[in-house]
Amino acid sequence: MSAGDGHVLGPGECLSARDALALYTTRAAFACHRDREIGSLEPGKLADFVVLDTNPLQAEPEQIPGIRILATVLGGTPVYQSGSIFPGL
Repeated sequence: MSAGDGHVLGPGECLSARDALALYTTRAAFACHRDREIGSLEPGKLADFVVLDTNPLQAEPEQIPGIRILATVLGGTPVYQSGSIFPGL
């Protein structure tokens, strides 16, 4: 995180994009004792996920706030789509 002038606040407390993603997915599911049903895309688990227009693990930190959601899927069912990512739905 920066102070707006580019100065990094608490550089020793920074997380990588990969660690931040894990905190919202696999680690959050583990903390809720639901890691057998949510938190990752695996057979037998609920298929809750978003499709993004940019890979946040490859984006520059300043690009992350501008990443657009193209689709949202809950329990394997598309509930939101931007454009025609799931044609016919």
